[in-house]
Amino acid sequence: MMKYLMGCLVLICSGFVTSSPLARYGLDGHALDSSGHGRDGSLKETSTALDRSSHEKGALSFRAHSEARFPIDFTTVKEITISVWVWRQSADNSFFVINDGWMKGVILAFEPILGPTRQERVALLAGNGTEWFKAVTLAELPVRSWFHLVGTIDAKGNMVIYLDGKSLASGSMQPPLNFEPGNPTATVFGSMQHDAMDAELGRVNDLTFYDKALTPTDVQKLHSSELAGTFHSLIFWMLILRLVPLTFMGVGFSVYLIYWMRKHLRKHKEEVRQKEEQGFIAEIPVNPY
Repeated sequence: MMKYLMGCLVLICSGFVTSSPLARYGLDGHALDSSGHGRDGSLKETSTALDRSSHEKGALSFRAHSEARFPIDFTTVKEITISVWVWRQSADNSFFVINDGWMKGVILAFEPILGPTRQERVALLAGNGTEWFKAVTLAELPVRSWFHLVGTIDAKGNMVIYLDGKSLASGSMQPPLNFEPGNPTATVFGSMQHDAMDAELGRVNDLTFYDKALTPTDVQKLHSSELAGTFHSLIFWMLILRLVPLTFMGVGFSVYLIYWMRKHLRKHKEEVRQKEEQGFIAEIPVNPY
């Protein structure tokens, strides 16, 4: 509950993204669609792991044979945004989100390349039925640390990749997205890497799809709000750590104040009693005889 409340507070403070999600998956052990559209997915050979907020079982851990499938149908959309948070075990790990269709699909992926320096090929690809178009670049992605990857395609065919809220690469496709109606597609994610030991390759958190190409400002807002959301536990515990001592100090001060007041009240009563006794004695007449 605290997570969702803090998420709402962060969104209020940072401004709303101007488009509601087509589907959103927190991937905290299940593939339920939290957007309210009922596009629940399915998981295969996955497990849970720490998420970006260090919550146990808050993210999805995937291996070479893991798969997650979502009923996202892009046949009726003219624009697309894919947003996902990824954590990878090593620089050798690859990752993809694919909306599959025969030469008509969208792929957001990265994979390591061989060379003198460690870099990855980060790509957003889209097919029009006969040809693949792409926005692609080389980048050094974090290892054993969460990063935010976003791919957008607008109605004019403009393609942009964002890394942690900043534009990373761009491209274009012609003609723009135009999936054939009545030929729905499914969306999967996983790794292009095959590990014989079936070790953990990476983790995924907060996979979101939009039927709108988010603007650079929207992407920054999305990244800032989700990034701020990762700090809610830290902030919560910081507040607790600050408030608990203050609470104990307040209780201690209250107890001392009550003790001090009772002590001085007793002293005051004793002084009043002594004065009354002295006054009574002073009023007794002296025997003249």
